[in-house]
Amino acid sequence: YILFNYNDNPEDFYYRLEHNIRLNAKYGVKIFSFPMKYIPVTDKNRFDYVGENWNRKYLRAIQAVLNVTKGSVSPGESFFYKAFGKDVSEFHKIMIMPEAYIIQRFASEDAGLTSMWWKEYQNLTKTVKIDVDRIILNNDFSHEAISAVCKTGANFLSRHYDKIPV
Repeated sequence: YILFNYNDNPEDFYYRLEHNIRLNAKYGVKIFSFPMKYIPVTDKNRFDYVGENWNRKYLRAIQAVLNVTKGSVSPGESFFYKAFGKDVSEFHKIMIMPEAYIIQRFASEDAGLTSMWWKEYQNLTKTVKIDVDRIILNNDFSHEAISAVCKTGANFLSRHYDKIPV
């Protein structure tokens, strides 16, 4: 079991998962990782708990990946690096990716949606990106939240984060 959302941060989580992948390759074993989101047992609203170093979007993105895998991370390198990224930088990119693009990764890539999303995201100005990141990391894609940002940011968010899985 790999606990996350406690005193760790997303990079710690990634490295713990990757460590098991490397152990698999090094020793020819099959270690399946089972990520478990920390939620305090005393918390009245347990499902909304977000650890100090985490955010709603990352927690939801990890859940989206785990939904595809039925809760485990298999020992295969190719799956791990596709699902969680080849390094921490790519991991962060996947975590902010629209949920539909995470769940339907291959279809979204084949349709050109992920590359279009990433190119548009990178081309946002610094000011717009700050507003867009706030919405993304809060995982609040409500009409009210999106309409509170500038037109460029709202158009970007509506174009990609309102998508129903392909």
